[in-house]
Amino acid sequence: MKKKIFLIITLSVSLVILVILVYVLSYQDNSFDDRTEASLNQKGLVDLYVYPNVGDCSSGGKQLGVDCWEEATGIQEAIDAVPNAEELVDHRIFIREGTYIRSDEQELPEATLAGKHTHKCNFLSKDKNVNLIGEGINNTIINGIGFVDEFGLCVVGGKVSISEIHFDRFGEGDSGIGTGIVADNAYLTMQNNRITSSRTYALVLIDGASGLIYGNELVNNNYAVQVWIEDDTSVSNFAFKNNIFDVREIAIVVTPNQRFTALFENNLIRSGEKAFSITRKASKVTLVNNVIQAGRTGISTEFEITDDFNIRYNAINAGENILSIGGEDRSELLLDNQELDNIFEDPILDWATFRLQDSSPCRNTGDPDILNPDGSRSDIGAYGGPGACLLDESIDGCRSQADLDGDGEVNMQDYSVFVRDYLKHKREGVLNERSDLNSDETINMQDYALFVREYLHVRRGSQ
Repeated sequence: MKKKIFLIITLSVSLVILVILVYVLSYQDNSFDDRTEASLNQKGLVDLYVYPNVGDCSSGGKQLGVDCWEEATGIQEAIDAVPNAEELVDHRIFIREGTYIRSDEQELPEATLAGKHTHKCNFLSKDKNVNLIGEGINNTIINGIGFVDEFGLCVVGGKVSISEIHFDRFGEGDSGIGTGIVADNAYLTMQNNRITSSRTYALVLIDGASGLIYGNELVNNNYAVQVWIEDDTSVSNFAFKNNIFDVREIAIVVTPNQRFTALFENNLIRSGEKAFSITRKASKVTLVNNVIQAGRTGISTEFEITDDFNIRYNAINAGENILSIGGEDRSELLLDNQELDNIFEDPILDWATFRLQDSSPCRNTGDPDILNPDGSRSDIGAYGGPGACLLDESIDGCRSQADLDGDGEVNMQDYSVFVRDYLKHKREGVLNERSDLNSDETINMQDYALFVREYLHVRRGSQ
């Protein structure tokens, strides 16, 4: 009974906050201007702001009562100002338009990763619940130029969401080991980001990390994603949807344990060498609706294929081997298995935009249980399936995630739907997928944070 009362009070307070936000935003323009920032701050929300230049805060932020920092160091100062993760609140740091470059004279924070490796990080989030929100991948740029061995952002513990930010040029030179983002024992949500020109990996996920990686561009790196699970007791669950992985060497390298599960759905995975490599058996790994294009090997494993490694409805094209097991060509296991419905021909893409051309065999040939935004059978590739709207909102059939009742509008009726689904899931275990916005098979405060962010995005656009 006490838990039920607590849930009702929590959601009621959230509703009041949301109403205040909508009221405030109805008198603002579409941008995060200083009046909006001051109003949000005065209403008690934990919102922090970072500007690219010295003097930006004095012209708008601090004198109006907004928590405000400047330059690249300001990003770390804002993260440090966020309380640790025991609080339910997901604090928000808005990183304003501009390019952020750390001075090589500044001391960088260090993170111990996988319990033993120490690395310098341009920015470190340790045991924080925080949303880092940029103003678009063409506008908010975090640049690692000049740093050879450092990581861009290290996330250790806690729950971090990153959206609309471009991480560029971490790990320069032939000896650099720089990486764009690394997460260790943390829950990471990445949506609509870009990571480019990392010396090694764009994204590294270590022991106990879980999360949702969707609608991102990881391009022009040597490698795109590394999953490294050394701890046999850790549990990791990931969903990679509608991402573009286009790299020079190996796109995705997975070294899991027996408790690791991952879904790769509607991604474009292209590499000059291997597209997808998995070195150990996991609990469950599914590749579905992906375009997999490799200069040499499409999929590489060190173990025999079983039901735990599900490869279906993909378009796989490779220069040498469709499938390699233990270094031997075993392509026939996929080529001869028509029940998996993979195709093995040129996907016919416009490689400048990564979109399917009209004559592509990948159009409407994906998993029939996955639908495009317009309700048709899913396309294979990053611009197919329901998540295609993450990359292009103009695709036919796209609607806001916050439109939970499907009436084409985003309003308080959708909030009522979310509250009803949230309480029913907590009380009865009933999962309504419309309110499971991050597709992790539970309805919780992470879904609430996504709902509020999308709600505000739509409301601003309607003013």
